Amino acid sequence: MKIFERIVALLVIATSLGYSGELSEQVYYDYTKIDGFIWSDSFDGEKFIEYPAEHQWKATLNVDAYQKYLNSVFDRMKEAGMNQINLSFTQIASIDVLLSGDYSTSKDPFIMVLNNEKFLGPDGKYVDMLKLFVDTAHQAGICVDIAFGGEDASGLKICGVGETATGQAQKLAQFMDNYGFDSVDFDLEDTGAVTFAKENTNAEQREFFEELQKALAPKGRSVILTIEGATSWAKVLDALFYDNAGNPIFKDLFNGLNLMLYSQTEYYIDANNVTWGIDQWMDIIGKESAAMIHIGFEDHVPYENPGASAGEHYHITTTNRGTAAAQVYQQLGVKLQADGYPSQLGSPFWWPDEGIDSYDPNQTGSVISDTMVDFYKAL
Repeated sequence: MKIFERIVALLVIATSLGYSGELSEQVYYDYTKIDGFIWSDSFDGEKFIEYPAEHQWKATLNVDAYQKYLNSVFDRMKEAGMNQINLSFTQIASIDVLLSGDYSTSKDPFIMVLNNEKFLGPDGKYVDMLKLFVDTAHQAGICVDIAFGGEDASGLKICGVGETATGQAQKLAQFMDNYGFDSVDFDLEDTGAVTFAKENTNAEQREFFEELQKALAPKGRSVILTIEGATSWAKVLDALFYDNAGNPIFKDLFNGLNLMLYSQTEYYIDANNVTWGIDQWMDIIGKESAAMIHIGFEDHVPYENPGASAGEHYHITTTNRGTAAAQVYQQLGVKLQADGYPSQLGSPFWWPDEGIDSYDPNQTGSVISDTMVDFYKAL
């Protein structure tokens, strides 16, 4: 799904794959759309931007109002059992651009936000918007993840000129330290995945993720790979799944695998489908790693309609979309077990985008999809 189709927000429920093994429910939030928050009349009509005379009428962030708004989002998350927010969709074409701090020539949306959002705070000093977001989340008891990639991130390159995969991994870990990020994930889909495989050598890919794991694991941080659900993508990205001798290595590089098993009209969730079967994915990464697999749902898909399945037709007894999706997931587990595969997968994730209760920045309660919450409660 292209970034321009993600009109305002990207939200996901999933299991946190932290090194400690603790479970948490996550929500993805498109940080590049932060202007929608800052410049809107959100939160009881209070504006976040003011132009006080004492600051020579320069744009000044009403930090208290902004944090109040964020806390309303975090409170809604916690009510639904979530405790991690993932900042997405960064679309980083060069990791080195992010880490170097030289944002002047980059056209990546996330980089542009970091470079252009120059607001004063109440004390007259410039506010680091990203750090303020992360700190506010932590104060509310919410962990924060940074998510790289996406379909439009076709130039995602590990090593800039003169850089090494190990050096980039170490600098990314330091960047996460500086901002307090708790985890990181990489979305490699469609042309972005193809280009990633071409622009980064097998050795660079493996070295980068091995070193990133080595740097993050002692601090309980995780690395997640998000890809489209057809098993053919494991061949496109084979360097992340197999060593040169064909041995499985995924669990040595990542803590989790998010499988996007949906279009805007259909879903692709089957135990043993020849193209996207979950049992085939277990064969790829190992049955012992079943809990690393996270099934994706999208709230635009009519799960309440059995005909929305591109494969297996499930027995749906409700017209509630979230509850219907939960029935699909539960019946998938039964089928996996009948096939002799583990049914204890990682928690499924949600991608509410332009669905029946899509996000409106002027309504604080809409940030967390009702469909997603219904699904979570039904499980």
